[in-house]
Amino acid sequence: METVKIAKQMIDFQKTVFDNSYNAVTVMQTHGEKMLNGFLKQFPWVSKENRKPFDDSVAFIKKAEEEYKKNVDQVFTHLSELVDIKQDTPKEEEKPDHNVSTGAADKGQLTAVAPKQKQATKG
Repeated sequence: METVKIAKQMIDFQKTVFDNSYNAVTVMQTHGEKMLNGFLKQFPWVSKENRKPFDDSVAFIKKAEEEYKKNVDQVFTHLSELVDIKQDTPKEEEKPDHNVSTGAADKGQLTAVAPKQKQATKG
């Protein structure tokens, strides 16, 4: 159970790191966009028609950022669900190894048991 707790903490930590990094990059891109818009507005020869490719690319970038964030959030959600499933799954009991004879093991010797051969049936 301790490993499940550690795994959940690692996932939460990674999600927090991603969220903070994503927010920092988004703030920087928004600020850069505002600076460029202000810069382009100062030039009279840059018309709305000339700015359209820039505006289209900014809209595309914002849409791509949102899709990326949504997909990464889904991955973190699935990881958390997998850890929860692993936590709820009971452990399988260890099965004895049938390939080793235990009688000789008491004497300090291990002997392998030969696999059984199939008998041919007469029909």
